[in-house]
This record gives sequence, C-alpha cells and structure tokens, in this order.
Amino acid sequence: MQLPQSLQKYQDVSPEEKDRRLIKGATGTFYDVFNFRPWMISLHDIATSLSKKCRWNGMINIDGIFTIAQHSVYVSRSMGSDPYYRLMGLLHDASEGPMVDMITPMKRALPDFVHVEDHIQAMIYTHFDLSITPAMEKALHVADRLCLEWEANQFEREWEDMQTDRKIFDVFPEGCLDSSQSKKLFIAEFNAIMAEILTR
Repeated sequence: MQLPQSLQKYQDVSPEEKDRRLIKGATGTFYDVFNFRPWMISLHDIATSLSKKCRWNGMINIDGIFTIAQHSVYVSRSMGSDPYYRLMGLLHDASEGPMVDMITPMKRALPDFVHVEDHIQAMIYTHFDLSITPAMEKALHVADRLCLEWEANQFEREWEDMQTDRKIFDVFPEGCLDSSQSKKLFIAEFNAIMAEILTR
C-alpha cells in the first residue's frame, strides 16, 4: 500500500533519523509508524498494546482500567452476525496498537497524526483481508457509538445526545477485565471469528 502523499515528507530524512524512529514490539519486531509495512503487523503486538491502554484517557470512575482491547471486543459483538463485520469491529482501533490512543481534540489539532493513523489502519484491514464497504463503515459507526454510550453510563461520563434507554448489558457479561484478561478475550474473539470465516 502506497504511503499517502501527505506523509512522503517523513521519508526524506537521514538513515540515522529513520533508525531513531524504530520501535520494538512485544514480539521483538521493529516497526516505524512513518514507514509502516505489512510485515510489521502482529496480532500479538496489537492485542498486547490495546490491552494495556485505557479508554476515556483513563478518566473513568473505577479502580481498574477499561481497555481498548475489551472495547474492541464489545464493538465486534455489536456488529451483527457477519464474521467480516465482526472482524472489522474487533480491529477498528488496531492502529492504536503500534501508535497511541489520542483524545479527539488533539487529533483535530494534529492532522499528520490522523494521516499516519488512517494509513496504518487501512494497512491492517488489508492485511487481514478486509475490504471495507460503506455499509460496513455505517455499521461500525452505530456499534462504536452504542458501546460509547454504554461505557459513558458505566463510568459516569457525560456524552451529548445520550440514548440511555439502549440496554446492551447481556452482550457484555465480563465486567471490567485486567490487561491479561482483556488480551486473552481479544485473541479468543479473533480466533472465533477467523474459525468461522475459514469454515464457511
């Protein structure tokens, strides 16, 4: 996948600068967010990172954390029965694995960050053989919003246009999991989805 034109400027740097940009993943694989390649994608690294990052910038009224990995599983479960839709839901925040989860006001102020994030996210979708359609994007928007509202209710966060009558607790039976548990849940969800895709 070709690097977007907006990111080409990051390639015109010295080899020393490129070397300083390398990040080592949990599996030992090195990657560069400004020069991301498909072979840098590791489900283990994504699951490890997302299971150690808290939603809502950590500003939630519980003693523990609510991880991006667990949020991703719940979005996946809210995407319907089609396994490709569920896989998209599971991976919709996967770019935050090699990168970080940044609050929305900061993203608005840093368009280059958004370009890098979008490029990595598109590459991850392609790597896992997902061809994203407008219908899938619409379903993701609805599922992500539904989970957002559920989280806001759970963690006493205010959110505009809350539809508090939407009850989805039966979809999310686990409660808040720690990092190790949410990583296992994320990987188990991925394996279940892939098993369904491969046996169709």
